[in-house]
Amino acid sequence: VLPSPYRPPEALRFPAGLEAGQPAAEAAARDLALHCFRALGRPCIVDLVYMELEGRGVFHRVTRNDERHFARTHAGASGCMHAVLALADGPESARVFTGHLEGSICFPVRGAEPYGWNRCFVPDGVEQTLAELGESMAWVRP
Repeated sequence: VLPSPYRPPEALRFPAGLEAGQPAAEAAARDLALHCFRALGRPCIVDLVYMELEGRGVFHRVTRNDERHFARTHAGASGCMHAVLALADGPESARVFTGHLEGSICFPVRGAEPYGWNRCFVPDGVEQTLAELGESMAWVRP
């Protein structure tokens, strides 16, 4: 959970052990959503997105500072973007949804801000990056 005007400060404190260990993404999203619900007393949504590149490992995020370096280093690599969404609607109740999108990394990065996977990830079956697809992104995988 990163600071933003939509995330109250009390939701930013990770539960003990969550940041130290490496639980599965689904468990991490569920646990963090439940933690945020308990801290805020209202429904919370947590999303985790990560990239798994064939033979190159798992990457949890790309920042503005390393987006171009990441794209240059991994250009042409095939992989899968994974998304995990957890909705906590009670102190002990959370639903987890997962999805994935296969594609490859391109360089140079293309498309409008924001930075991140969207500017360097080309889904299988299209020629544009997710950023270039814009609102059409929803049609990549119905």
